[in-house]
Amino acid sequence: MKKITIIMPFLNEEEEPRLTVESIFNTAPKGLYDIIAIDDCSDKPSDLQHFKGVRYVRNPRRVGVDCSRQIGVELAKTSCIFIIDSHMRFKNDKWMEKIIECIEREPTTAWCTVCLGLDKNNMDVHKTRSKYHGADMLFVDSNATESRPAREVLEPKWAIKKNGLEYEIPCILGANYGFSKDWFQHIRGLKGLKLWGTSEPFLSMKSWLAGGTSKIRTDIEIGHK
Repeated sequence: MKKITIIMPFLNEEEEPRLTVESIFNTAPKGLYDIIAIDDCSDKPSDLQHFKGVRYVRNPRRVGVDCSRQIGVELAKTSCIFIIDSHMRFKNDKWMEKIIECIEREPTTAWCTVCLGLDKNNMDVHKTRSKYHGADMLFVDSNATESRPAREVLEPKWAIKKNGLEYEIPCILGANYGFSKDWFQHIRGLKGLKLWGTSEPFLSMKSWLAGGTSKIRTDIEIGHK
């Protein structure tokens, strides 16, 4: 029985969406998930349209990554959703079963996982030294500098790791977000977002204002290029 839908928007990412899907195929139990790949009108259609096990949706015009995520959520048929970018790598560590358990246990929580920093010189999730554990949020910062100016929007900043398997964080970050579909729709998801790059504070604040919270699960580590 399908329990979770992976929602992956992309634009002109060449082979990365396919490699991300293959990494999911190689690490997650077959029959447990759907994948919805939202092509935001790339210059040429992706080869994912021919992939068995992937629902390929091509936007007729470019609407942006967050609108594409919203489209994916609305198309999802499962009670759990997991939003990712199209340049991710996964460990064979029961990550999918863990995130489903988290969402089902706390359906009013926005879930985040540890983000492993990858780049073109190292795409091995077992050899990265860069690990990120959710984010704090800055308002207009009185300690702003020329290299880090104050902004009149909420700004996510990587948080210091705390002890514990899971704990509350001010802001999800890292392009690996788990929600119950009902909760995402209850807080109206990404509807109303006006500024690119602020989706994580937007979702985190919406969850908190509606009576939920945001948490990180520290034994799920997902690579992000």
